[in-house]
Amino acid sequence: MTPLNVTLNLEIDPWRDLTPDTLPLNTDGGLSATLERVGVLPDGTQAGRATVLMLIRLPDGRQVVAETTLRLFKMAAAAIAASPVAQMEDL
Repeated sequence: MTPLNVTLNLEIDPWRDLTPDTLPLNTDGGLSATLERVGVLPDGTQAGRATVLMLIRLPDGRQVVAETTLRLFKMAAAAIAASPVAQMEDL
């Protein structure tokens, strides 16, 4: 299974491995790619389990599709929803 790393607060724990040198498409110096679509593929794995696909538009207009299992996506969503940051958003 491919791991999915979830960081619950990027202000406290930023992704230090990502720098302008490793993100050459971010011409404005920021994370300017946009998540445009999310969809579910019911039989996305070889074992017939569901996967979640996300369409990401890069700053130069190209598109990338990222995929993870529905199980990992749900676990990440649950962790984010239970985080203090998400709880503050609900107030």
